[in-house]
Amino acid sequence: MGCCGSKTEEQRQSTRYSTKMGYDSTAELENPLQTETQLKPSPRNDINQARTHEVYVTLDVDTAHPKLKINGKSLHWIGESSQRNFDIENCFDEEPFVLGKTGRALKTYWEVDVKEKDDWVLGVAKATAHRKGPLAFRPNDGFWVIRLSNGQRLKAMEDEERVLDVGIPDKLIVV
Repeated sequence: MGCCGSKTEEQRQSTRYSTKMGYDSTAELENPLQTETQLKPSPRNDINQARTHEVYVTLDVDTAHPKLKINGKSLHWIGESSQRNFDIENCFDEEPFVLGKTGRALKTYWEVDVKEKDDWVLGVAKATAHRKGPLAFRPNDGFWVIRLSNGQRLKAMEDEERVLDVGIPDKLIVV
């Protein structure tokens, strides 16, 4: 049993993620934000090409914040009521995050629906990234993320936040 109780078959079901970063290993993720300063809209054929590298990712209930409910492919904030323990080592305790896991794949992608969302953090994390207390979203701390704040500013999180000079995604992000 992990921090979030025993896993049900429904929780073990895979959920699809999509991104076309295509890095062969975490070593190649040294600092992808330094080389890619602008996000560009993906033409439909690029998305279709990325989908050829699709993998199924299982949300790891043992790493989920105690107030996140994982139900098959869905993830929901359950508010003030929580039956899970905050003190277990693997869980995120302050941020409503969860890690995903999959078998080894050379190229992967995931799609995230951000429609009608004003605040979000999206990216990848090393399995060894710190999960307790306030988190620093920096590559040195195991996080490579972009963040939307107040529906207005898209930022790349590095040692210091870098505002990205691109349009705000309004529906789907392909990572």
